Amino acid sequence: MEDVKLQPRPIIKCPHCGNEYLAGEVLFPINMIGYPVNIVRDTLGHIIYEEYPENKEPLAEETYWCDKCEKPFIIEIEVKYKTRKMEEEKDFSNTSATLW
Repeated sequence: MEDVKLQPRPIIKCPHCGNEYLAGEVLFPINMIGYPVNIVRDTLGHIIYEEYPENKEPLAEETYWCDKCEKPFIIEIEVKYKTRKMEEEKDFSNTSATLW
């Protein structure tokens, strides 16, 4: 089986009582990344326009009511993405290979 790189375990703490949550318990993925329906790119592939349905935009914060103390708190969301090239041995999009 191929090695799969997992994210570190994010802990979200209630600022009132310290009760801990995992992101999957208190955040909805669609709220974090949004739901784009119309994306326009220029000839270089850069996004110049995007459109989201009402209430489907990516959110910068989410409100949650603590299960333990029942007080509301705000979770500030910061999403970060990095890209890298696939190793040549695993990239099957190129039909040629280097010999040396």
